[in-house]
Amino acid sequence: CTKKDDDSGLKVMNLVLGDDAKSLDPAIAYDTVSLTIMPLAMESLFQYKYTKIPLELEPLLAESMPTISKDKKTYTIKIKKGVKWQDDAAFSGGKGRELVARDFIYAWKRISLPEIQSPGTWIFEGKIVGWDNFYEKVKSTPKDKQEDILQEEIEGLKALDNYTIQIKLIKPFPQLLYVLTMGFGAPVAKEVTQKYGQQGLNERMVGTGPFLLKKYTKGSKIVVAKNPNFRGEVFPS
Repeated sequence: CTKKDDDSGLKVMNLVLGDDAKSLDPAIAYDTVSLTIMPLAMESLFQYKYTKIPLELEPLLAESMPTISKDKKTYTIKIKKGVKWQDDAAFSGGKGRELVARDFIYAWKRISLPEIQSPGTWIFEGKIVGWDNFYEKVKSTPKDKQEDILQEEIEGLKALDNYTIQIKLIKPFPQLLYVLTMGFGAPVAKEVTQKYGQQGLNERMVGTGPFLLKKYTKGSKIVVAKNPNFRGEVFPS
């Protein structure tokens, strides 16, 4: 009602949020308001088909549905080629580079950092080969050394090449693909955390989705705008 912004010439939608977003970080966002905003910029491997009931999965950043081994414990996921991160000062020349498989692995390992206090560690605990040992190692490592630990390999989470992710389970976990639709599964570029810090993502989104963050006034307003790097997605018909 007190809107004073000059939006002349723009197509603008104003929505009322019932509360402040607790965090825009995909490793933390778990409340309704945060999950209204964060997915506008941060995408995951899979999503739910918009027109299907009961709910049915489809690829989002994944190129196709995964190949699953006969014992149901190894998932091989191809990601789409040519997907670009939005332009941001964190990247060389301010231009978003191509999304690669290691961005997912980095994001998933990052969930383990104690300073983030992610509520999403449960998605891997007791399920991924090598995750529990890795998680305990991160928690027992001094904060200034934890970033080094994130570079260590986890047997159950690997980027086989730039476009192939391999996930190895301790035992079959049929809910895995549904878990990977969640914000916790969204990729994060290492360049972004290096520039803004691990906690800098609480009020900043650098993603691959259709919108990018223009302004975040905590407790007041969040402004997003069209991401010119977005690959495009149309309503299913």
